[in-house]
Amino acid sequence: MSLRPRRTAPAWWPGSAVRLVPAVRPVPDAGEPRPGARARAARAASGARAPRAWAVGEVDPLGFLARGVVGAALPLLWRVRTTGAEELPADGPAVLAPNHRGLLDGPLLWARVWAARRRPVAFLVKEEMFTGVLGVLLRATGQIPVDRRSGARALVTATGVLERGGVVGVFPEGTRGDGGVQSVREGVAWLALRTGAPVVPVAMTGTRPADDPARRSMGPLPALGSHLGVHLGRSLTLTEARTDPMAETAQHRPGSGWRPARRAALAEATEAVRTAMAAHVRDASAPAPTDLETP
Repeated sequence: MSLRPRRTAPAWWPGSAVRLVPAVRPVPDAGEPRPGARARAARAASGARAPRAWAVGEVDPLGFLARGVVGAALPLLWRVRTTGAEELPADGPAVLAPNHRGLLDGPLLWARVWAARRRPVAFLVKEEMFTGVLGVLLRATGQIPVDRRSGARALVTATGVLERGGVVGVFPEGTRGDGGVQSVREGVAWLALRTGAPVVPVAMTGTRPADDPARRSMGPLPALGSHLGVHLGRSLTLTEARTDPMAETAQHRPGSGWRPARRAALAEATEAVRTAMAAHVRDASAPAPTDLETP
């Protein structure tokens, strides 16, 4: 029972007071359906489809709007160049493995892949980012929260995205740095071995504030008008030991007690990903022949 105000006299009457009286709400009969059940029954009778429930890794209508805004704003703020977009398959599963240099890496790659190939990317993003307005936008755009202490749940979710033919983005270095790919984690290799999805190395250039010292940076973001690069490299397919029964169980994840042979195969695949990424980043970061000084 709730209380609602009720005046004992008109508001203009001197000395009028307000007292609280119980607000009586009608109670439906035992045989009468509740409003929600009545609406569902009417929708079922009319053949109307129920509202869609958006799963983790899918883009909802708000995400489509955010993607359009971000995609239009980035080229206005920075000089963005994208190369190698054809290396990403037009359909089917794929794992993007970019180096991590700056805060802008994820949004930039996400927007440029959509602009070039019309493919949404579900990135593994640390769960601390899923708060407030940013958290709403991350969920709306299909990003996957990951607990960096144990990413088992995120890997299972990412596996589902790949099995549906989607694209997953993982930063193998785990955190921002110089982007040289000195070491990587096992997540990319595990996803590739589990699903057979090709791994596409990506070199992000210009996204660190210190990359262009001649321009004044904006805190963690590069300076306005600076050159940013998104360079997709040749895809890498990892097929080692996919027939091993251990690989067919979702509960068996990196670090969960795999047999030694399986652990060795995962370590070998992880090193193959690191080597391919490091070589691609080195080639993409090298100046073009026309930029070299001539004697």
